[in-house]
Amino acid sequence: MKSFFNFKNNVKENKFVKFFDRPLWQIVALFFVLFIVLSWVMPATSYDGAFKSLGIKPVGMFDWFRAPLLGLEQNIALVLFILFIGGYYAVLNKTGAYTKLVNFIVEAAKDRKKEFIVLVAVIFALISSLTALNLVIFLAVPFIVAVLYKLGFSKISTMLSTIGAIIVGNFGSMFGFQINTAINYVFQLENTELFYAKALALIGGLVILAFALWKDEAKTKHKTIPLYKEHKGKERDFLPLGILFDLVLILALVSNYSWHFGLSQTTQISFFVDLHENIMKMEIFGFKIMEALLGSVNPIGYWNFTELGIILVIASGLLAFVYNIKLKEMVYEFIDGMKQMLIPAFYVAISFVVFGLFDSVDHKLYFTILEFITTNFKDSYLMVGILAPIFGSLFMNNFFEYAVSFLAIYANQTPKGDMALVGLSSQMIHSALMLVIPTSTMLLLGLSYFKISFVEWFKGAKDFILQLLAFAFGLIVLLWLIV
Repeated sequence: MKSFFNFKNNVKENKFVKFFDRPLWQIVALFFVLFIVLSWVMPATSYDGAFKSLGIKPVGMFDWFRAPLLGLEQNIALVLFILFIGGYYAVLNKTGAYTKLVNFIVEAAKDRKKEFIVLVAVIFALISSLTALNLVIFLAVPFIVAVLYKLGFSKISTMLSTIGAIIVGNFGSMFGFQINTAINYVFQLENTELFYAKALALIGGLVILAFALWKDEAKTKHKTIPLYKEHKGKERDFLPLGILFDLVLILALVSNYSWHFGLSQTTQISFFVDLHENIMKMEIFGFKIMEALLGSVNPIGYWNFTELGIILVIASGLLAFVYNIKLKEMVYEFIDGMKQMLIPAFYVAISFVVFGLFDSVDHKLYFTILEFITTNFKDSYLMVGILAPIFGSLFMNNFFEYAVSFLAIYANQTPKGDMALVGLSSQMIHSALMLVIPTSTMLLLGLSYFKISFVEWFKGAKDFILQLLAFAFGLIVLLWLIV
């Protein structure tokens, strides 16, 4: 086992590493082919109150092409949002103030580099723990990447402190709608259940991450920085840019968090819904002026990537206005920035191919696996809490979908006292595995954005990932003994 994980030896000598030492798209394709092969040998199962075998339901040739297209079709707004992030940052670069802002932070942090990168990771993890809005939080990643690269941190450390920290936030999520609300809905729980254990999971994950980041001596020199271009002309005042940048990020987080359901199953915050209704009702001489001006805008808390994309376009226009950038130049820069994010957007789209493959056609292999777990471990909810997310993460990179598909089946079988622990176990293991599963949206986005190979990532982050999984298993067993 020691030699298996010893990447200090020649990488080519390790057959496991050599197999995965290939372009990222090939790894995703191999994963896709694996599930197609499984559909030809493993019987499918349906579930409608009870499991029912459907026999062998092989995935046909037509479905090979349908699944990727379905993934793109169902997530087109998300793909455009990723592209628009590129456009937004290109306009930020054009202002001249962005370079000054980045350099200002670099200068302030240069004497406390290690403390700074740990602080960055803590902030990302906390925001993720409170919201679980992973892809929305990514809006701030390119800015932090520019700072960390200039401070000399490696690609691996920078990705760990941003993408990795976001996933650690999911690992110890406390109020995330996509995670905690899903668990609470399925098991009819409140966020107060095992709240101390969620906090402990978050703190433990951050401690492990901090130790991993502290090892980087920040001496890497980067030839290029993604979505960053050093401005050669006159530097501009960065205060207006900083204010607008913060407002866009805050609005993105606040508008996408489900205030009506996210904080509690029983206490629902309807402030933003009521505010929206009152604004839309405003009339001038009997004419609903705000409804006509704003159009079909959803209340805060019900926004999605469509609205966020619009906000990025509007913000880019405001930046152009404040910093005297001509419309033609702004459009050119925005399109150029979108081009830079084409590959990450592509990987975000194909991250959903496996789920799309089995969700679009009647090939419910995950129900077959669930039936096996239920039959063989029906009296051991510790094993259910461990095995269900391990297999579930292979099919579903979205925890909400995992919860309503996998955990919902156990809702009527799990004793009330074990429900919160099964939910927390699933939360921790599923999140940790998103650091290695080839269809993890955040992993594919990070690897493609940072231009890191799968092998390079596993080589650099393996200690952190293994320690996080070990901590998860240890905490699960400990909680099972004392709760």
